Amino acid sequence: MIIHLSLIPAILTFTKKYNRKNGLIVLNVIGLVVGVFYVYMWLTVDTKPIDKKDTNRFVLNPNLITEFHRDDRLNPNNPDFQFYTIASFCADLNNNEKADTIILKRLKGWENDPGDFQQIQITTDNGTIWTETNFDGWVRFDNNYYVPDSVKRLNQLDTDLLLLTDFENTKILGLFGWVYASESGLLTIIDFNTKQPRIMINKNLDLVGIDNQKITIQDSEDKCWIENINNRLIMNCE
Repeated sequence: MIIHLSLIPAILTFTKKYNRKNGLIVLNVIGLVVGVFYVYMWLTVDTKPIDKKDTNRFVLNPNLITEFHRDDRLNPNNPDFQFYTIASFCADLNNNEKADTIILKRLKGWENDPGDFQQIQITTDNGTIWTETNFDGWVRFDNNYYVPDSVKRLNQLDTDLLLLTDFENTKILGLFGWVYASESGLLTIIDFNTKQPRIMINKNLDLVGIDNQKITIQDSEDKCWIENINNRLIMNCE
C-alpha cells in the first residue's frame, strides 16, 4: 500500500506532462512493474514450516486402555533402576517428512525376566521426548506373542521388535506383551495423531489384523473390530 501511495505523485506528474494517451501507457508500465515486484517478494519470502496441529481426529476409548502397573518399587523414577538401549530406529512418525527416533531399552539386571525390553522412548523432530515403561516386558514377534504373517508384512521397519504401520491416515506403533498361560498378551498401540505420542490401546488382546480403517482383535471368544466412528474409537464384536 505504501508503494502504491508513493507512486501517485509520479503518475500525476507524467499525466500532466504528457497527453492522456501517453499517461495511460506510463500508468500501465508502472502497474506492471509493481505487479512484478509483488510476485518477486511473494516467491522469495522466507516461510517457516507449519507445525502439525493437534487435530484429534478421534477420541480415545478408555475401555481399551489399561494402566501399566506401578507401585513404590516398580516405578520408572526409582533411582535403583537403570535402563540401557537394545535398539533404535529412525522413522517419520507424524507424517511431516522429518525423522523421529524410537529407542527401546531394557532394565539392567532383568535379563532373565520375561520380555525383550521394558521401556520405549520416542523423540519427535520438534524435540518432544515421550517415554513409557512396561515392567511386565514387551517381546519380539512370535516370541511368546503370536503375530499373523499378514500383519508382519505391513511393518514399515525392518525389525521384529515392534510394528509400524498406518491407521486412519496416521502412523501407529504396535508393541506386544508377554503371554501368561492361556491369557492373551498385552497389545500396546501408540498413535501419532496429536502433537505428541499417546497410548491408543493397552489391553490384553490377540491381534488378528490391521488395515487403514480397522484393527481386528480377538477378545476371549469374540472377534472384534476397533474403528473410528464419528471421531470416536469404538470396539464392536460379533
